[in-house]
Amino acid sequence: MVFVVGLALRMASAALPERLLTRITVDDAFYYLRTAQELGLGNGSTFDGINSTNGYHPLWLWMLTPFTSVFGPGTGTVRLLILLQAAIAAATFLLAARLLLRWLPPLAVALGFAVWWLTPISVLSSVSGVESSLACLMVVLLITAAFRYVDSPSRWSAVVLGAVAGLAFLTRTDTAFASAAVVVWVVVQVRTVGGTSCFGGTCGSGRGAAVARLEPGYLRHHRAGEYPRPADGSLAAADR
Repeated sequence: MVFVVGLALRMASAALPERLLTRITVDDAFYYLRTAQELGLGNGSTFDGINSTNGYHPLWLWMLTPFTSVFGPGTGTVRLLILLQAAIAAATFLLAARLLLRWLPPLAVALGFAVWWLTPISVLSSVSGVESSLACLMVVLLITAAFRYVDSPSRWSAVVLGAVAGLAFLTRTDTAFASAAVVVWVVVQVRTVGGTSCFGGTCGSGRGAAVARLEPGYLRHHRAGEYPRPADGSLAAADR
């Protein structure tokens, strides 16, 4: 019941009048949509069609590109975007609930998720038009992959964990802190049980492959020592 009500609230946001829709959608979402439109048109990573930019989180931008290519960057696309975010939030809910039920009784999980899932700020932030929902999903997937590796260590599970960490980094760069914490936890768990691990090199290569193959241009900017520039193409450094 908690899941259904929270999902309905998120999906209903897509039907809000335009004046309310633009109030719950943060400004950065429209920068994303415009940049995604230019990318879909073949103009590369640019907001204004003239200046290049890397002032965004790549994975979310790529997910928006098919929508803007077909529907443009208008409010109709924002409504579709809200439905996409609602689906991502629903997946996060189900995965996180399954994970927590390993240790907690169902009632405790239900009460905790009711507070999170139905809180107004949680509902609004999950349909704000930016990468927040996707970042939450990636962190939950990261933790899930870590438990799978600890439960059944193998080279393949290490590669999966590394790939998820790489995708999480492309979703939001600050998920690197979550990845670092997960790596420390996995290493401690593996050493505690006294097993041998192929984790270090394989996981690192999995993450490196995910990042390098998916966004070489993004990495080139950082190797060159450039700061991310905002999506309007200006030269001021953006703290993202």
